[in-house]
Amino acid sequence: MILEGLKNYFRAYKYFFTILGVFSLGVVLGLSVLLPGVVAAIKDLTVNVSEVVTNVDFDYRALMQSLTRAVTALNWAKPEQAIGTLFDSEWLNRTLNEGIHSLLPEAESYGVQITAAVTAAIEEIISCVVVFVVFSVLGFAGGFMLAKFLIKRSMAKKVWWKNILSSFFDLAVTAALAAVFFAVRKVWVPGGYLALAGLIFVFSLIALFKAYLFFGLKKVDIKEIVNDRNVAMIIVTDLIIILLTGLFTVAVFEILNYFAGVFLSVAIVPTGLIVITYNAEAYVKSVVEKRKPQNTMTLKGEN
Repeated sequence: MILEGLKNYFRAYKYFFTILGVFSLGVVLGLSVLLPGVVAAIKDLTVNVSEVVTNVDFDYRALMQSLTRAVTALNWAKPEQAIGTLFDSEWLNRTLNEGIHSLLPEAESYGVQITAAVTAAIEEIISCVVVFVVFSVLGFAGGFMLAKFLIKRSMAKKVWWKNILSSFFDLAVTAALAAVFFAVRKVWVPGGYLALAGLIFVFSLIALFKAYLFFGLKKVDIKEIVNDRNVAMIIVTDLIIILLTGLFTVAVFEILNYFAGVFLSVAIVPTGLIVITYNAEAYVKSVVEKRKPQNTMTLKGEN
């Protein structure tokens, strides 16, 4: 079972670029809204400032350069903090105000009007950021679902109604086990982690039972599928896949950089999770398929 599970894991990487490609499409679509939106917001801001501060031709390019300098001045040695700062409305407000006042010292006399113009520009920028995030999330979700469908089809293909039933079953079981974990952890923190070990066993047991219902019912003995040995093998297989996924993710971050690591881990981590989800079903399906030739030979002998 362990060897077969690892084979399924490495085979699943042929869909690596499926997740990455659809996610990238979402990011590109998001950027196609975000970048022009930011430029448009800065242009609108300069127009509004020029209307407030009379007899002044305020070039938006100068303000864009000021904003660019502020962005590059952030501490990119800690990318997560720098990105968080970019999405901080207070930082945007302060940066834009400082840029305006450094380029137009006379703007000091129009504090209220300038503040209103800056606030409007920030709202416009934030709305573009929201659109970017939505497209990125949709791209990830679309890539994940497509890869999940393809990996599932290669590991344990089922009829459509079984797929739907399996998805609801997995969701219900995961939610129930998570609720138990957090409930126990809330009462007693060490107990939560002890409970987690038991929940992993229960989850693996349920996964084998579900796989038996979908693929092995009336074809093999349930005791051959749902037993302590198979549960232990499923847990070991899943732990190895989790370890490999973690190693691949860390390696990408170390060999490349933070941004490449985040980008590639978007495909690496889901691949491991998807394979873990269908390992039990793939195992039961393989057991049933190995029995088919034996069943055929038995029927020929009886005839």
